[in-house]
This record gives sequence, C-alpha cells and structure tokens, in this order.
Amino acid sequence: MSIPVSLYEKLEQKFGRDEALEIAKMIEDFFDEMDRKAGEIALQRIDRLDLKLNLLILLVVIVLTVMNPVVAELLKKWFGIH
Repeated sequence: MSIPVSLYEKLEQKFGRDEALEIAKMIEDFFDEMDRKAGEIALQRIDRLDLKLNLLILLVVIVLTVMNPVVAELLKKWFGIH
C-alpha cells in the first residue's frame, strides 16, 4: 500500500526528504501488517464458520434419519417406547 502523495508532500515539508521517506515507509509497513493480520483473522473466522456448518449438516442428517418412519419404529423398539 502506498500513502497518498499529498501526505508524503506534507511530511516532506515538515521533516525533510529523508525523514519523510522513513516515515512513509513506517506507515506503509504498518498498513501492510494490519492487512496481514486482518487476513489471518478472516481465515480464523472462516474456519470457525466451516466447523459450525459441518456440525449443522451433521445435526440435520441425524434429525432426518430419526424422522424416517422406519428408523423411528426401530428406535421405539430398541428403547421400549410405545
């Protein structure tokens, strides 16, 4: 990421060319690091959502299996429910 030219010009006027370049580099490094961390956080959240989705699919499969009349009758027999 690059800083806006107007910001660089203001830095250069206030601090001189060498320090303006150094400050601009620090700002760019900061934003690059924040982008990297944001990407890591996004991946962690995607992983959590993926796990939750897998568990939800498993629960739906279990519910549909139990709601199957044949399976329901087997469960009634196994657990002695009349």
